Amino acid sequence: MSLTKFIEKNSDILTSTQDKNPMFYIFIAAKLRASNKCQNLDKNIEIKHLFDKIEKICDELGPTNIKILTNHFKPENIIEIFNRCTNIEYAIKEILISMKYELAILENTFSEAMKIEYIFKDLLESDEYKKFLGTL
Repeated sequence: MSLTKFIEKNSDILTSTQDKNPMFYIFIAAKLRASNKCQNLDKNIEIKHLFDKIEKICDELGPTNIKILTNHFKPENIIEIFNRCTNIEYAIKEILISMKYELAILENTFSEAMKIEYIFKDLLESDEYKKFLGTL
């Protein structure tokens, strides 16, 4: 069963839009890898705060960049990364850095590339992200 189908069956944590956005499902995949269960994810306050932060980031990135991420970071690839990883926190960070790189290399101006850099840096240094990592 795919991760998204498992989550859909067992939790209402992801909306239909989030279900297609790797900025959201990487964190659910990480949480599932850490705990092997999906129970009570919809009540997890750290995930809710992180998702609020990610909503703002997605607005900053815009729909074109989210579509690029969706095309390059498919759910099965993310699931496989977490299935093979031994350090979940490191895997999350590496995926986010890969996302940043994927978007930044498409930019033609330094200022746009730096905007992408700062958006991801803000996420990686945020309290929401750090508190989520503390729940793994």
